[in-house]
Amino acid sequence: MKKKFENVLFICHCVLFLILFSSCQMFTTSLGKPFQRNQKDFLKKASASELLAFSQGPNASNNETVKAVLDLLSEKAPEELKALPLGDKEAALNLTLDATLPMKKVSQILEEAQTLTGGGGGNPEQLVKNLLNGIDTFDTTASTQLLSDNEAMKNAKPDALANAAVAVIVQVAAKNGGYDKIKQNIQAGGGNLSFKDDTADTIVTKMLGASASQEDKDTLKAAVNAAKLLSGAANAQDSAGQTVTRPGLDPKNIKLLGAVPLESILGAF
Repeated sequence: MKKKFENVLFICHCVLFLILFSSCQMFTTSLGKPFQRNQKDFLKKASASELLAFSQGPNASNNETVKAVLDLLSEKAPEELKALPLGDKEAALNLTLDATLPMKKVSQILEEAQTLTGGGGGNPEQLVKNLLNGIDTFDTTASTQLLSDNEAMKNAKPDALANAAVAVIVQVAAKNGGYDKIKQNIQAGGGNLSFKDDTADTIVTKMLGASASQEDKDTLKAAVNAAKLLSGAANAQDSAGQTVTRPGLDPKNIKLLGAVPLESILGAF
């Protein structure tokens, strides 16, 4: 009970802080960057659970706040993230996509999704290219850990895993030459990918080639293993190398942003 009260008190302080600084912004646009920096400095005192509580509600629509929360979550000890309740892990996974796509980009993707899923001749490859165009970057360490967390892989909502997996995939792809370069790598590596049948290492090698950093390879591997799990694969693995399966999942029914079938996104590669 005491812990809940402390969380509520902390969130109230955070809200007051944002109101005060937001009011200042009404008088000058020059405070934009200092505001973002001060907000992040203030939130550094929060626990992982407090950060995630703060990121919900009105703050969920503030892209800079969401990115700041994920950056700070990535500074937390792995043990603290592992100990989060499942609901908090799902919230962090969903934030990964929220931080990656500005609101105007979300609207564009949803419009394209209507064409794609409505039989209007939409192009999955073009949709992925548009996902990669103009994304926001941030520290994906926390997202990567949670994507390969055994509990999250076994029990998190499929849409939350899909949102984070796709967000991390496009983040890594953007850092490594963009969609066309990734497709060139795949073709040079032997052709199309099978997220259900290929091993995660095979998919990562095909997508990134030999020149990518080990950090990018490890980050992509976590997202690929989650995508494999959601594709019904029997060989998806968590961070400890343990096989994780979830029978009955169908990527046709798992939706990015609640609208775009995961199968379409993965099929574009």
